[in-house]
Amino acid sequence: MLTPVLVFEALLFLCGFQLCRYIWKLFKQRWRYQKLIRDLKMRETAPAHPIWGHVFVLPTDEKKKLDALVDLIVPPGGETNSIDLSPFWLGPFTCMLMMSSPEYVKACVANADYKDNFSYDWLIPWIGDGLLTSGGPKWHRHRRLLTTGFHFEILKPYLDIFADSADILLNKFSASEGKPMEIFKPVGLFALDSLLKCSFSYESNCQLQGENEYINAVHELSEIITLRALKIQYLNEMIFKLSPPGRRFRKLCHIVHEKSRSTIRKRRREIEEGGEGFKGRKGKYLDFLDILLAARDEDGKGMDEEEIREEVDTFMFEGHDTTGCAIPWLMYNLAKHPEYQQKCRDEIQQLFDQKEDDRLKWDDLCNLPYLTMCIKESLRMYPPVQTILRKLVKDVKLPNQTVIAKGTTVACSIIGLHYNPEIWPNPKEFNPERFTHENIKNRHTHAFLPFSAGPRNCIGQHFALNEIKVVMSKILHRFYIDVDPERSPIWIQRMAIRTWDGMYLRFSPVEHKD
Repeated sequence: MLTPVLVFEALLFLCGFQLCRYIWKLFKQRWRYQKLIRDLKMRETAPAHPIWGHVFVLPTDEKKKLDALVDLIVPPGGETNSIDLSPFWLGPFTCMLMMSSPEYVKACVANADYKDNFSYDWLIPWIGDGLLTSGGPKWHRHRRLLTTGFHFEILKPYLDIFADSADILLNKFSASEGKPMEIFKPVGLFALDSLLKCSFSYESNCQLQGENEYINAVHELSEIITLRALKIQYLNEMIFKLSPPGRRFRKLCHIVHEKSRSTIRKRRREIEEGGEGFKGRKGKYLDFLDILLAARDEDGKGMDEEEIREEVDTFMFEGHDTTGCAIPWLMYNLAKHPEYQQKCRDEIQQLFDQKEDDRLKWDDLCNLPYLTMCIKESLRMYPPVQTILRKLVKDVKLPNQTVIAKGTTVACSIIGLHYNPEIWPNPKEFNPERFTHENIKNRHTHAFLPFSAGPRNCIGQHFALNEIKVVMSKILHRFYIDVDPERSPIWIQRMAIRTWDGMYLRFSPVEHKD
């Protein structure tokens, strides 16, 4: 006869058995990683703690973390500490392989099905199963459908949108009257204003009226994702869901989703009531939402409302911080190096001397080689994405013939790659000459990856580069940019590289000869 004591003992035995199985599984996982490390003859960039692993190798102070990371790769003494492949332990049982070699990175980004659910799963409640987070047949189908949205004929009209938004930004710089002003916020609003217009023709007026509920939600969602990556307790899904940031995250997702869905439904009605398809929409340019609504696969099937919503939210997530952070860092680098700034200005002036205004046309974009070199060098030093995570779906053979087993998570360190002194001599120095045609020709194709590489590279990279060229050509044509000697920016890790307490620059008008 069963008694309460026997039931309790049976439950206790089952719980103990399951716990033992779980612990055994963890140790098997650790032994597998240790064998892999031995087989690949890897050495660590720094000793791992037996409990915390490498989690606390870098300082906990955010203001020192990125400097410490670069010093780990390029020590202040000048010697090289770049390691092509090294283990990074996230505690005692979980490990990922950090890569900073172009050859190794190339091997691990070559397959479109490689992606890591560890970090991407955090984004699904916000952006759904879109181009960034999906895999397999769905990813291949959506990539084909969306590629047309970034054809040069679609991107051409966006140049005028960038220019209109840039004019508002330049008025703010002019109003500063040569005094130091913080630029991250106004440039971020410029980038978001442009993105909203290009993605679904949304006139937010955010540069003039400040932020609204939707814009605040997009910004705050990005901050919470970053917070989750930095706080070890939030790596656990249940703890995060029950925490105040987790509850806030769900509420913000609802705000963003409702805005996207209402915009999609409104656009569908516009198109249907116009009577002439997309041409009936008052003759406007085709925005990203138009492309999504019009896209059809080989079977003539388009995307449903939820799929479109996922891609719109993905575009906003990936696009709003990229140029909003890249432009301030480029301005800062040019302010620190007036000789490079003047070379860019001379090149821009020569182009504008042949025009009636200061607006770039499509054919002008390829006639700014020195500005392009400066943009690339700034993206090398301050890349939009610092790490690309991939979970291998099959064994990968490296150039040295060693094999990384299926199921291993690899972290392609863009910071490690871009500061690798074996590829970039004096990597902490800003030097646009690294990107002359001759230097590029002699460099590995995967040595410079600001927008990732392989099949899953950033589909909107030309959109971002065009926007940077348009706004920077207008800024340098109108203003000299100087640093504020009393406030040097401190870089910190966020979705893109930002600053701890802003970035302050001075803008003085350029006098043009008639």
